[in-house]
Amino acid sequence: MARVGVIGLGNIGGAIAANLVADGHVVTVHDTDAGRCAAATAAGAQAAADAAAVARASEVTFTSLPAVANDDLPLWPGLIMYSRYNSLKKIGNLDGPCPQRTS
Repeated sequence: MARVGVIGLGNIGGAIAANLVADGHVVTVHDTDAGRCAAATAAGAQAAADAAAVARASEVTFTSLPAVANDDLPLWPGLIMYSRYNSLKKIGNLDGPCPQRTS
């Protein structure tokens, strides 16, 4: 059982989070839409206050965000600092740049 984070709970991210929970993983999630977070926690995920908290709680963190949000990923406070403890994987918008962070 892995500790997995999902940032962005739209159509793709929400489905991934739900499937990871169903598979028995410990899933920590964050989305700017409180309703999407509530749906994920109702399915068994744990909500985090922000993206950095997801990264801190997870061995692997997935993002499923609109292209603009993915382009702004390096600007999210704390996310880069904590990314050295896990890997960042991008889901969706595969035609755009994929931020990879290493320490």
